Amino acid sequence: MKCKSMIRKMRSMDASLNKAGHIFRDCLSMAKKIRAIFYNADEKV
Repeated sequence: MKCKSMIRKMRSMDASLNKAGHIFRDCLSMAKKIRAIFYNADEKV
């Protein structure tokens, strides 16, 4: 049960990161923040 919830959260986060990446394509600082968020979330899993 917990694993399925984590997978759903990761998919949701992936979709959010993709949207942000399309909106802020040329923003280096936003790209760094997104990478940091993704890295930290990946470490927790």
